[in-house]
Amino acid sequence: MAICAVVLASYETLLPFFDNDKERMIRELHQMMRAVLEKPYETIFGGLSRREDGLDKLESACRKEEPFYGDGWDIEFVRPRPDLFEMKVHRCFYRDFFERHDMLLLTTVMCAFDVNFMRAIDPAESGLRAERSSLMSLGDEECRFAVLETDDPKALYSDVLEQRFAESPESA
Repeated sequence: MAICAVVLASYETLLPFFDNDKERMIRELHQMMRAVLEKPYETIFGGLSRREDGLDKLESACRKEEPFYGDGWDIEFVRPRPDLFEMKVHRCFYRDFFERHDMLLLTTVMCAFDVNFMRAIDPAESGLRAERSSLMSLGDEECRFAVLETDDPKALYSDVLEQRFAESPESA
């Protein structure tokens, strides 16, 4: 809750310095939030995906983190195919917090953490690619993260936050 309060206070305090440009302010907060966990995520998830059976090890690590989320989240881990691991979030404490403050789009600032996770998975080293195809903070019914096997060493992660936010942040 503390980090959500800091994000909200930062937004409200700094917005005038950004000429009340909400999109620009939220983009700046995205960048700041990404920087917070960039190195730890690179170390943890990058290292996991470089090992043999990277998808299995990544799934195991994610499942072990489930207790960390607590009652504020409802997360489902699924393996619909041997080459695909998905994490589906049906309830998110961050979203609930910002919705109560009538600032739902600020939830995307918290979502910016996860870009580090996706970028840390290097297809050239691991044969894995990450994607995030839906976010509740953008109006979707669930957040969906997936890691799948790929033969393309140059495969890029795909992120609905970057795609959709760039198109129209006010439409969410």
